[in-house]
Amino acid sequence: MPIIEARSLAKTFWVKRKETGLRGSLKSVARPEFRHAHAVRGVTFSLEPGELLAFIGPNRAGKSTTIKMLTGILCPTSGEAQVLGLTPWRDRRTASARSSGSALNVNV
Repeated sequence: MPIIEARSLAKTFWVKRKETGLRGSLKSVARPEFRHAHAVRGVTFSLEPGELLAFIGPNRAGKSTTIKMLTGILCPTSGEAQVLGLTPWRDRRTASARSSGSALNVNV
């Protein structure tokens, strides 16, 4: 049974679009325009007890956003995840009570 399982995790943010210069700044205050920014798209993996996992990639690749979803800090736009049998963004208090410090305390 996996201790961490992510299926099609995705996170999209609304970000304010701003043109350069003073004119762009004034325009964004008067009539702001927004666009979608995809931080994470379709991340799927599972981690079995005893396995190691590394998140590597360039800046703005979604590594921190994925970790934040797995710890319950952020809710994904779509997809599912289970950490130690709990859904992190729904069961955040229970999940944090099961961990000790910054490492998971897994008794398997």
